[in-house]
Amino acid sequence: MPSRRDLLVGLAGTSAVAISSAASAKSSSVSPAAPPVLDPAVERTRAAFAASLLGDRRRTAIERARVRGEDFDYEYSLSAIEVGGVDGKPGAHMVFQSYVRKGGAITRPVTFIWGGGPSGAAGRLQFLWGPKRMDPDSQGPPRILPHEHGVLDRTDLVFIDPVGTGWSVPAGGSELWDFYSVASDGASVAELIKRYLDQNGRKRSPVYLSGRSYGTIRLPVVTHFLRESGIEVSGAVFISSALNGFTAWNASGNLAPFYMKLPNFAAMAWRDKRQAHPAPTCAEAVAEAAAFATGEYLKALVAWPQMDTSLRLGVLTRLEALTGISKEVWAHHHIRMTTQEFKENLNPGAKVSPVDYGRPPKFEDPVNILARTVLGIVDAPLYRGLAPGIYVQDRPGPHPWDTSDFHSFADIDGYLVATFANYYDDMAEAMRANPAMRVQQHSGYYDLGCNSFSTDWGWRTIDIPESQRSNIALFHYEAGHGVSEGDNNTAIFLDNISQFYKI
Repeated sequence: MPSRRDLLVGLAGTSAVAISSAASAKSSSVSPAAPPVLDPAVERTRAAFAASLLGDRRRTAIERARVRGEDFDYEYSLSAIEVGGVDGKPGAHMVFQSYVRKGGAITRPVTFIWGGGPSGAAGRLQFLWGPKRMDPDSQGPPRILPHEHGVLDRTDLVFIDPVGTGWSVPAGGSELWDFYSVASDGASVAELIKRYLDQNGRKRSPVYLSGRSYGTIRLPVVTHFLRESGIEVSGAVFISSALNGFTAWNASGNLAPFYMKLPNFAAMAWRDKRQAHPAPTCAEAVAEAAAFATGEYLKALVAWPQMDTSLRLGVLTRLEALTGISKEVWAHHHIRMTTQEFKENLNPGAKVSPVDYGRPPKFEDPVNILARTVLGIVDAPLYRGLAPGIYVQDRPGPHPWDTSDFHSFADIDGYLVATFANYYDDMAEAMRANPAMRVQQHSGYYDLGCNSFSTDWGWRTIDIPESQRSNIALFHYEAGHGVSEGDNNTAIFLDNISQFYKI
């Protein structure tokens, strides 16, 4: 892995600006969040477990699957690969789970999948993509059942846990903090993929990637580092994308969070039957709100302080009709409502999160259950669904995930300025460099954290040749951040993905 200084790279042809000592001094009053306090004995156990899975010590089992009416055998494996660290030190033992169809050709696609966060593990995603699923009706410990709607009939699957998540741990003197950044995290994942392809004779296999939420930011980063190693990505599956950074920046001069999120506000109001004149479908409600958001509403955002009273009333009336929130409330907010303010006003008193980052499991984690029941591993440490120290909701202080090594900050006249990267630029570079690369985007209409309208706008305006636009497919679901949740969404989601692979 390159050194942290070498990773100060702006992808998409943009040179990163090194953070000067002057900028560091000016920002020194904001100290980084303290590393998490971890039990040394527990961490030693976790490290020993990860080391026990290196090389030919991986644990495997042959099982049989039935997917879309086809029966076949596959190998399920729990393995670890050592990836390099800073200055040539052993960096980490990254643990991953894989499903490989027996008898498949060496040119069969292989898909590498990870979660979001950036603190989230990938383990539970295997119960969506793979040949097993969790029983949604189980009231006690998770029950694991056969899954006939997975995609193992189309592609082999590798579920990657970034360092700090699952059973992946730092090694050889490295620390968690060495991997808690955009570029060092992405570089370690890319190195694991390269070594997996080398060690398993899969250099001729088409490589596909998939990430959810923050994991979609990881996609262009990993693609960049893979290309530097001579590996091209055939396709990428984006789920609940977080590529459009400026929609998260609530500042007086930035209008994007307001007009870009209004269509999804309307979707929520449609779902909750709060609209005055609801459209027949959610998609139509979003389209109607999008036309208003990019037209009359955007003009009003620019001109509001000087806008005539009668014109203001027209805008407020339309906002009330689309969102179910009164004209008076919109006027109080100067027609600029954040996601949190919208939620509070849509359903006063309700506690609704736009994104579910997960809660501590009430029962044994299903990944532990799978390791025990299929591989016979009875002494595995608790599978870590969230990396420690990144999302600690009850602790004040800055977010400890470092974005300064990935063109998200600039030193302007000695001041550290957040620029909120648009990662579509990085995907544009990847697609221009590889014109055959294809993309699927899956979005939930009710996702207020990674909203579908700004996501669609990003893909429709991405800087690629017109001849490549047909390589992008956009899918929408009447769902939230977990697009596959809800009536029939799982089967629809997986059917859409299965069409992605060229057999």
